[in-house]
Amino acid sequence: MPPTAPAVSDISANSCRVKYDPPEIQADGQHQADGPPVTGYFLEARALNGAWIRVNKVPITGTEVRVVKLHRDMRYEFRLTALNDNGCGEYSPASDAVVPFTENRPSQPGRPVATVRGNSVSLEWSITL
Repeated sequence: MPPTAPAVSDISANSCRVKYDPPEIQADGQHQADGPPVTGYFLEARALNGAWIRVNKVPITGTEVRVVKLHRDMRYEFRLTALNDNGCGEYSPASDAVVPFTENRPSQPGRPVATVRGNSVSLEWSITL
């Protein structure tokens, strides 16, 4: 069973954090799939619709990693595969596409909240500084 799609956060001009969930564990402590336990992960990245390129040469043993040397204003996707004594498994679905940005680019505003009074509407949203 492949891992779930990784989540991308903490995006800057040339890096981002990629986080993923470990394989599910059953109530008896055994991995859901038969076979040896996961010993690490390989992460791949691609510019949108480009070729997948492996990010790490040594398996990642945690559940998140900082990816560096990204090019700003390029759209990236990430996927990963788990490694055990039998080799690499199936790849996860791709993450949502992300675009690294320049440091002075404003962050995405929060979800707008509308207040209707008579025949007018007021909108408010949060911002991150």
